[in-house]
Amino acid sequence: MEFVKGSVRDAAGNGFDTVTFGDLVLPARFGEQSYEKQLESIKNFQYQDHDIFICSFIKTGSHWMNNLVHFLINPGPVEQMLTVSPKLIDFFPIEKVAEQTPPRVILTHFTPDKLPSEHLEQKGKMILVTRNPRDVLVSHRHHALKHEFFDFADIEWDTFFDNWVAGKVPPGSYFNFYKKWKQYLKENNPNIILVHYENLKKNGVAELKRISEFLNVENTDERLGQILDRCSIERSKSDIESGQVKTQLVDKDGKPFIYRKGIVGDWKNHFTVAQSEIFDTLEEKFKDDIFTV
Repeated sequence: MEFVKGSVRDAAGNGFDTVTFGDLVLPARFGEQSYEKQLESIKNFQYQDHDIFICSFIKTGSHWMNNLVHFLINPGPVEQMLTVSPKLIDFFPIEKVAEQTPPRVILTHFTPDKLPSEHLEQKGKMILVTRNPRDVLVSHRHHALKHEFFDFADIEWDTFFDNWVAGKVPPGSYFNFYKKWKQYLKENNPNIILVHYENLKKNGVAELKRISEFLNVENTDERLGQILDRCSIERSKSDIESGQVKTQLVDKDGKPFIYRKGIVGDWKNHFTVAQSEIFDTLEEKFKDDIFTV
């Protein structure tokens, strides 16, 4: 397995180092041998019936979807339940992911070629999440500013923008990610449902009903509405800030940062006219490769 070293830094030297394996870009701080072992362990991860994989590019609403699924598959009074911290198979110790009580909900930001072989062969359930790449980029930068993976890099906005568009920021190219997923769906017949972040925000109950049917679980419209409220950004933040739900995603001061705004269209507060035009060109270029709402 060959890793290529790289770096994302602005003119002042702020940024982080990376290692690239094929089209997968990873933060350099944890070492190539650790990644090589993890990637092998993921491929060999043992399948269990009823496993659910949530597949998404980073900052597309992954944690939100994980919590929504958690509530959908676990019956009982919604108000008596807590949100959960997802098990990200990409970096979590494999044994911690495996020890979950079935049905296991497993999160990944990887493309299908790097996912557990047995899960794909057995046609295990998968939920593929998409989100407007403009909002993904903005959320990704705020994430990088506070995450140890990125060395808490106070990287200049324009530099982050350019490197994100070029696919040099971990985990790689947004556009290539969905291109590979679209190709996989075309060539295979996976047990998968596609969910758009924007549709969830706009038509939450209808989207949750569709996901419930895919997961073969029953939830009334009333309970679906309760789940949406219970998994809101505000209430999910409260669970973590109160200490009831633990998270490893804390900044250098020890403060959790997993949830920020979670709104649609925040990119308009950050993009220049030129940057917006760049995305217009990108979306035209990749229109046949990416999933749109």
